[in-house]
Amino acid sequence: MNNQNELSRINRVAWETSAFEAWVKKYGEPEAAASQIASNPEHTARRILPHLQNPKDLLIANPLGSHGRLATALSLLGAKAKVFDISSSNAKYGTALAKAAGASVEYVVGDFVERCEDYHNCFDATVMELGILHYFHSLPEFVSALVQITKPNGIIILVDFHPFTKKLLRFGEDRIEVGGDYFSTVAERAPTPYEEVLGYKLPPCLVRRWKLSDILSAFLVPELGIVSFSEEPAWESEKIPGIFTLVVKRHK
Repeated sequence: MNNQNELSRINRVAWETSAFEAWVKKYGEPEAAASQIASNPEHTARRILPHLQNPKDLLIANPLGSHGRLATALSLLGAKAKVFDISSSNAKYGTALAKAAGASVEYVVGDFVERCEDYHNCFDATVMELGILHYFHSLPEFVSALVQITKPNGIIILVDFHPFTKKLLRFGEDRIEVGGDYFSTVAERAPTPYEEVLGYKLPPCLVRRWKLSDILSAFLVPELGIVSFSEEPAWESEKIPGIFTLVVKRHK
């Protein structure tokens, strides 16, 4: 049976392999990428800002912040950001990116649930986007960690891939078909997200994909109140859901 230790062990190998090189290939050297973000940080943070309002002077946590582009953009808009990520290769790129941009971004490298224990009630806002929940074996444990690091009256913003698309559908070049099991509870091997960028085979990730009811239920805890939930079309088709946004507030 899969557990969080197994997911973390396998995913650490996958994400340590060549992440820095992948981000250089996709976004450019940190100096060039920093210049691009600095020209329009609102665009880089566009999925988060409508729910965060003004990030100025906020201390923001960015769990699984990967290459640091979101954290750098929020910092350029006045926040101080701390990225939690399992990959030192991600941290290498993100730290160089933030430095080149003159942004206030720090990295905490390691398993998020374990590392968050040192940050009780620290952050005004906790923000995450695209490719978050499937790295956790237990959603209640993950949500408990989010509550732990977010200040009372703080906000938690999650933008992630829609379960309908990720669990059920398979996309070909010219067709969309049902090829998954929406109700599966088994962790599965999946290509490392930046494998396509590099164009060669990498160690796979191990992911646990969740139903929408699993996700909403995990956030229905006494410490949190749902502010809003919305869905957006998939990039592949405007007729199916591709992304959802969940905004919750921590009570006092």
